Amino acid sequence: TDNVDSKPGNSSLPPFPTKEPTTYQARRIVTFNQSTNADHPSAPQLTSSVVIARDGDQRREEHEAGALGTIVYLETAAGRFVMLPKSRLYAAQDDKTTDNGLTPLEVEPETMSPDFLLNESTVSTEYQKLGEEVRSGRATTKYRVITRSGNPSIASETLIWIDEILGMPVASELATSNSNGSTRISMELHDISTEVESAVFALPADYRKVPMSQILSMIRASGEAGGPQAVK
Repeated sequence: TDNVDSKPGNSSLPPFPTKEPTTYQARRIVTFNQSTNADHPSAPQLTSSVVIARDGDQRREEHEAGALGTIVYLETAAGRFVMLPKSRLYAAQDDKTTDNGLTPLEVEPETMSPDFLLNESTVSTEYQKLGEEVRSGRATTKYRVITRSGNPSIASETLIWIDEILGMPVASELATSNSNGSTRISMELHDISTEVESAVFALPADYRKVPMSQILSMIRASGEAGGPQAVK
């Protein structure tokens, strides 16, 4: 169950749901900016885009992957699969190391996930309700989340926009700082729908099944795994 505190104003517990809905689809855009101290130049901005579709235990994530086109991760009752639509190839995925020694893919860094930001280990967390606001064309409630953690000491402030009907964050802006510099991560959902066509979770009949090692080799060779990309 979600941890919800109905008490108005400031709270030490999340006063909103943090779980994604059972059925929905949306495009999630995440941007990552990092600046170091005066002795070092700022890193380039990174961005990632992923189309997410979920219907119960079925899930599909479609990541932009440069020359590869897109990489699709599919979870259904039949199993877990990785697809390369541009090449019309797919492979079955398991939790073991593949036969050519490649480990399973890491997609987006965990620290870019709003779920991680809401549940990371902290010394203290404070939630402040800021009011109503329209975001991405949807009515939302805006909150400020202030967290403090130690060793090393890090203070962060996150603005989160909660879609009360959808029951999840549809946008967030995180800012953290320590002695080494500052980091800003923003996330926003676009093209949100609470209806998902069943065909989204089907393996296309004209795709050819290949070993997972072949899919992984193609991804490694291109340097793409659906992760964030530098913005020039």
